[in-house]
Amino acid sequence: MPIEGIEPTKEDHQATYHGLSVMVPFTGYIRLAKDFIRELYVHEDYYQRPTAFKTVLDIALKDGKVVEVNDRSQEMEEKRGTLKKQ
Repeated sequence: MPIEGIEPTKEDHQATYHGLSVMVPFTGYIRLAKDFIRELYVHEDYYQRPTAFKTVLDIALKDGKVVEVNDRSQEMEEKRGTLKKQ
């Protein structure tokens, strides 16, 4: 389905739009994580905990505009160390 005339590229049941310039008036926080650490996988959870990722960013938005970015990666690394000790 095109958005503003832009067709998505489709691969592996996922659609990706390139070049969109759509403002979404969202106010709140989004946490982004990448670089999953496979040995920390938890099967029973609906989602993986932030400590299971090497890179974790908290993004604050106001009316669709990014107003703050906090890199929480170091904090998650420290929490992983504490969890391993337990």
